[in-house]
Amino acid sequence: MPIDVELLQAIFQVSSDVVGDPAQWPEFLSQVSKACGGIAAVLLPYTGSQGVSVNSEAQDLLNAYVNEGWSEGDRDPRKRAFPIQLRGEVAIDADVISSDEMRRSPFYNELLPRFDAKWWAGIGFQGEGSERWCLALQRSPRQGEFKHSDKRILQLLSARLTEIVRLSYVTSRATLSEVASAFDRVRQAVIAINDMGRVIRANASADRLFGEAIRVSNGQLLIRDSKAAKEYEELLSRIRWTTPGKSLRSTPIVVNRKNADPLLIEALPIDGAARAPFLHARALLLLKPVTKPARPDWPLLAEIFGLTPAEARLAARLATGEALEQAADELKITKATVRNQLQSVFRKTDVNRQAELVALLSSLRLSSPLRSS
Repeated sequence: MPIDVELLQAIFQVSSDVVGDPAQWPEFLSQVSKACGGIAAVLLPYTGSQGVSVNSEAQDLLNAYVNEGWSEGDRDPRKRAFPIQLRGEVAIDADVISSDEMRRSPFYNELLPRFDAKWWAGIGFQGEGSERWCLALQRSPRQGEFKHSDKRILQLLSARLTEIVRLSYVTSRATLSEVASAFDRVRQAVIAINDMGRVIRANASADRLFGEAIRVSNGQLLIRDSKAAKEYEELLSRIRWTTPGKSLRSTPIVVNRKNADPLLIEALPIDGAARAPFLHARALLLLKPVTKPARPDWPLLAEIFGLTPAEARLAARLATGEALEQAADELKITKATVRNQLQSVFRKTDVNRQAELVALLSSLRLSSPLRSS
């Protein structure tokens, strides 16, 4: 099937639309695929981030490719084209596999036919900095294979894709900088991270909070508090699999700091222009120091949430960041008793974790000069 050069030119003349609105990438890829006589298109990185953009026709094929382990080892013969594409050139099936080998290949005979796919062309192009990307086009058996003569046409797309990537990256980064600066104006510390957990931007308010307990090193946010560090890793896992427009459903993370108030980390998903597939911004982390009250007003907690005096005393201590074991010692009760009381507090305050309880009570700012235990 011949490539429709005029249609391709028309598509790329309006390609600036995807720069300002990353949500249009799937439709853009569908149009490019159609102009190239294909059924599907996937935009994926060879180096750098994990970000991937696909049109709807390619999603099921990509899911099977990943979930069934076709990317492992040498199961995918097309991986032999990596050196070609890393140079920013175009590769087709004929560059990586012979007809005889194709007839014996499980990749070509088991995976691709399930999705009415067979023929392929991969356009290598440069991303921002050292990143390298590939636009992979799929054709059905009926549409026919990509020819060596097609490679000359597809090669012209490499330079245009590089231009779009760079423009998209600059636009996305500018949008992200505006957001970070806006938070700075209200003295809110904020960190932007990508899908790999790499720090893209930290505003000045966040810089002032960095120290031994929490800091950025080699682009990664490091947390010394082991419990908080584990919760942060769990958060990163959720961020990687959260689709655009969906809530992260994450609970605040409490980072205990030596000789300083704890820090509360809350995560917000990034959508819109800042979530372009080349910058890969995925979440904003809001850092908020939690000021410990000198002595929480446990009678008020008891009244508001219907807690018993014992439960209220425990909740008041936990609200200051005190560990459960320490609270048991201070209240002179067993660990089993304090755990039972904590579960009752959870039910009555409608939370599920200690970090959520701390966040809830901190937001109420219930404190009193009374020093009763």
